[in-house]
Amino acid sequence: MADRAEDASDQQLREYAETVLQICQRLADRRYSALLDAEQIAQVDVAGRDPIRFAIGAVLSLVLSGAFMAVLNLLGISDGLEAVAIGASVAVSAVIVFGGRAVEKLAALGLLPGNSGRAQQ
Repeated sequence: MADRAEDASDQQLREYAETVLQICQRLADRRYSALLDAEQIAQVDVAGRDPIRFAIGAVLSLVLSGAFMAVLNLLGISDGLEAVAIGASVAVSAVIVFGGRAVEKLAALGLLPGNSGRAQQ
C-alpha cells in the first residue's frame, strides 16, 4: 500500500482519504452494511469466484440429494420422488452458495425455463 501511495497523484490520495473518512464515519454511526456506496463497490476489482462456487454447489447438491433420498426412504415414500429430491437439492444448494443471485445462475446454466442465460435483445 505504501508503494502505491508514493506513485499516486494528489487527487488519488485525496479520493482515498475521503473514502477512508467515509468508512470511519459510517463505522462510528454503526452503519456496518453500508460502509461504501454501490458506485464505490462496483469499482472494486474482485477476482471471479464463480467456478469455486459452482464446485461447492455441486458437492453440496450431491450431499443434499443423498440426504433427501435417505429421508424419503425412511418415510417410505421414495417411489418416483428422486427427481424432486435432486431438483430441490440443486435449488437449495444454489440459494446457499449464490444467495440472491441463485435464480440468475440457475438460468445461466439452463436449469430454469425461459431465457437460459442468452443475452436479452
